[in-house]
Amino acid sequence: MGWILPEWLVAFALTLFVVDIFVSTEVLSWCGVVSLSMWLTWRVHANWKWDALVFVGSFVLFAFAYYWGVRATIGRLVKNWVQKGAPK
Repeated sequence: MGWILPEWLVAFALTLFVVDIFVSTEVLSWCGVVSLSMWLTWRVHANWKWDALVFVGSFVLFAFAYYWGVRATIGRLVKNWVQKGAPK
């Protein structure tokens, strides 16, 4: 039973990221990043001090990867493909 919650955290985070593409709010993005960080922290199984360090480190890493990679890519795709023929 203990393995079910971490897998749901990943599914929850991915769902939030997909919904965030269409809704475009910052709250969904941050909740997804926190969920992924909790998932990674849950997988480490260390002392609580190390868990806190893993959570903070993974939070920074996932936030950087999301905003630098995904947001920039989605923004370019929308700008170049969807809004290509749109009037200004």
